[in-house]
Amino acid sequence: MVSTDFVETINDATAERGAIFNTADTTTINTLPYTDVVLLTDQGSIVVDVANPSDTPATVRLQVNLDTGQSPYDRTAIMSEGGALRFVFSFFSPTFGSP
Repeated sequence: MVSTDFVETINDATAERGAIFNTADTTTINTLPYTDVVLLTDQGSIVVDVANPSDTPATVRLQVNLDTGQSPYDRTAIMSEGGALRFVFSFFSPTFGSP
């Protein structure tokens, strides 16, 4: 799932960041490796979320490169059903990590 139209949230008690999606594109990936180019909106924000809906564990690598010159996000995980990797970049406050 990729979204450039979302609102970033912060839980004041736990400092956890989240996202409320206004729109999102969901793609089922059947052919690997999968590559996509996404143009950022005027806000310059993006969420990339890779999930495993299958009951079969999968080794997944999520790599995101930005034209900002910042180091790319590059994480690998073994995902069971429901597992996910998430990258969030918000122009005003870059955040990286898993949900």
